[in-house]
Amino acid sequence: MKKTIFTISSIILIVAMLGGCSEKLTPREKLDASMTNTINMATVKQNFDMTMSIEADEESISPEILMFLGMLKNIHITGDFQLDNNEILMGGNLTVDLQGISYNTELYLSKEKYIVKIPMFNKYLLLYDYTEENASDNPLFQDYDKMKELSQNIYSKILNQLDDESIKELKEISIDLPSGSVKATPIEMSFTDAQMKELLKTTFTDLLEDPDFKQYIQNSMEAQNQMLGEGLQEEVTVDNFDESLDMLKESLDTIDEILSFDTVEVTYYLDKDNYIVKSDFNLLVTVIGDEETGMPQFTITLTGTDSYWDINKPIEITMPELTDENSMTLEDMVTNTMGGEMPPEMME
Repeated sequence: MKKTIFTISSIILIVAMLGGCSEKLTPREKLDASMTNTINMATVKQNFDMTMSIEADEESISPEILMFLGMLKNIHITGDFQLDNNEILMGGNLTVDLQGISYNTELYLSKEKYIVKIPMFNKYLLLYDYTEENASDNPLFQDYDKMKELSQNIYSKILNQLDDESIKELKEISIDLPSGSVKATPIEMSFTDAQMKELLKTTFTDLLEDPDFKQYIQNSMEAQNQMLGEGLQEEVTVDNFDESLDMLKESLDTIDEILSFDTVEVTYYLDKDNYIVKSDFNLLVTVIGDEETGMPQFTITLTGTDSYWDINKPIEITMPELTDENSMTLEDMVTNTMGGEMPPEMME
């Protein structure tokens, strides 16, 4: 089960990297240039619309697992964000719809604060809190520039592993963005089952051997502990860090036994300056069942679209003003919901 979770997480990371992001350039060269532009852009506005569904053979799984999977049959996620890369500042809204039950939240991120509006509490959750003076101590951003460079290198490696048949440039079209209509050139990328598995193996093998990436993961673990607070955090040791990496390496070795990629397609829409202004993605993967462990076979479908506009134009992101009455820490939330008195908002 742990191997499967690690492997699925790896897929999400790869798809996120693929979806994120003149001279007569080849389609491959245009995509590579678009990644450089995306990483180095100063500001951008973005919205996205994504649907995820998990389906399983109802006769092969227990009622408990069936009930859980039923909640994940059609998850609809939409978002609208602004990002300032120079200031490392982000703000926006996220909506998650679980078969008619919607949860709306706000997210704000800076080097000093990470804030999420929790609908059930009607409060802001403060995940970390630094001042301008000590923001450089935030482990999440200590290797920010190195991670940008690493992301670009990985993306280039991914493109170089694909054959020409997997990358196709289509005719220029007009697409509608919130800022208006723009001309864009679609470039399609598709992956076979064998290509995707090889991509996962080579990409994550390289990542796990990269000292900057390993340091970033360790910093992220330390940041998670800080978010949990003194009462909930666990010590981040070299041993448990290496154990997590070893588990991921093992999952890559068994990927042929765990997963089957039925569809992996991404289409980018590039403007005249080779910025990505829109992307569509479609993923269908089968998680192969295992009778010995009781893991049922199920399929994951992930489809969606992202749009980007007002690139490198002035934007204004205002962080919410927090008070003792309208905010809480993660430790406060866990204490209230699992070990302490429920907040008044939950009792109404």
